[in-house]
Amino acid sequence: MSQTAGVVRQAFFEAIFVVFGVAVAYAVNEWRQDRADQQQSNRALLGIIEELKANRAKTEDSHHYHQELYQQLLELAGKGEVPDISLFHKGFIHPSSLFESAWETAKNTGASRFFSYENTLSINQMYELQLRYQKQGEIVGNLLYDDLYHGGRNAVLGRHLLEVISTFVWKERELLREYDQALSNLVL
Repeated sequence: MSQTAGVVRQAFFEAIFVVFGVAVAYAVNEWRQDRADQQQSNRALLGIIEELKANRAKTEDSHHYHQELYQQLLELAGKGEVPDISLFHKGFIHPSSLFESAWETAKNTGASRFFSYENTLSINQMYELQLRYQKQGEIVGNLLYDDLYHGGRNAVLGRHLLEVISTFVWKERELLREYDQALSNLVL
């Protein structure tokens, strides 16, 4: 009986070591996977930050253009003069074409599920604002170019262009503030 007890005891300890080894291997594998997920998440977040910085720069460029147009149109309106078409060297309006590929990629690959709630909320809100801005640009652009097609440049110039451009100045100023806020809040 003591020999059987010794065999059982040895088998028991071997089983414990096997279970322990499997548990350690599983824990190491989980640690590696968590580390890889976190690295992918960090790369995705860095990509989003760079994309938002690029979008901010493009928005700032459009903002300067619209602000300059607004000032010149205001000055001409004060004199009762009609602007020359050459004033609009980038178009009647020039909204930024903004990117969203880094955010879409982070969502599609699952990297965004490892972002903090605060980062996800801030990023999502920023991209929603971008989308509204771009839709505004499309709608206004379609209206202006429809007027241009049907009535010529005088139809566009008579369409409260000063108010339209002031709306872009305001919207881009808001967007720039939101970029600054979002970029200061995003942390790895």
